Order: sequence, then structure tokens, then C-alpha cells
Amino acid sequence: MALPPPVLQEKTFRRHSGFSLLEVLIVIAIIAAVSLVAAPWFARISQRSKLRSAAREVHATLLAARMTAVRSGIPASVRITPAVSGTSHHSVETWLEATPARRLKEFRLPTQFQFVTLPPGNDVVFTADGRRNPPGTAREDIVIEGLVGSALSNRITLEAYENGRVAFVPPTEWR
Repeated sequence: MALPPPVLQEKTFRRHSGFSLLEVLIVIAIIAAVSLVAAPWFARISQRSKLRSAAREVHATLLAARMTAVRSGIPASVRITPAVSGTSHHSVETWLEATPARRLKEFRLPTQFQFVTLPPGNDVVFTADGRRNPPGTAREDIVIEGLVGSALSNRITLEAYENGRVAFVPPTEWR
């Protein structure tokens, strides 16, 4: 018995290769369903990351001010000016408390975050020996909340201790 000519075998192979329209539509439907489930999760992760980044920036500013005070032998402070109506940002400034006082650095924090708790006078002052001033208060907290207007808002606390230690305290349970 003779085999069919090779040309016929090749045509048969080509006719059965590839995906049908139904298979492609099923894969697209599965991808769409997974995307709908994963999108809110990715949004929450993004919000947490933005809040953590903003709080880390304030934390790093506090640590830098303390190091500046120790290195220069002159008190240094971090002043937080919350946004007022009509402004688009909060201001976080580092000052060298020499005579006259000199601003060393400033950064702006968007109003999508808010300061829930600030120390008295909105200042954290470090002395030349690295301690927080005024003494007598064991700890001063800065609490940052974000994202404003979000259904799931989180808070991060920055604790400035009397001995100069600055701690970053994330929420025990993220929302």
C-alpha cells in the first residue's frame, strides 16, 4: 500500500495547528477574572508603599537632624508645618539652631497624608549631645496617616525618645 504524497500530509498538519477562537476567548476571560480580583490588592499595596515611603522620609530627616546636632555641636530641629487650606503640601524643615537660625533642608509631603499627632510646637529639637530637648518628656510622637480619602487608611508612628532614639513603628495590622 502506498503512502499519500507528502504534500497532502503537510496540508493536514497545517489545518490542525494553532488555537481556536473559543480557546483564546476562554484564556482572555480567565485573565480578566484574575485581574478583577487582583486590582484592589495591588491598589492597597501601592497605598501602603506610599505611606511607608513618606514616613521613612520624615524618619530619615529626624535622624539626620540628630546627627547634624552632634556633629556641629549646635542644637538642630525638625519643624513640621501641616498644610493649610489652599496649599498642596506639608513642609518638613531641618534647622540649625545657631544665632541666627539657619534652614538646612526642606522637603514637601503631599496632602494625601495627614499628621494626626505632632509634638508641642510642631518641633523636635536635638541637643549637641544627641538628646531630645526639652528633657522630662519620655517620648514625643509624630503620627502620619494616609492616604486621605481612602476607605482603608493606615497610621505610622515615629517615636522621638528623650535619649535621642527615633523609632519607626508601622501599624500592627495593615488595612
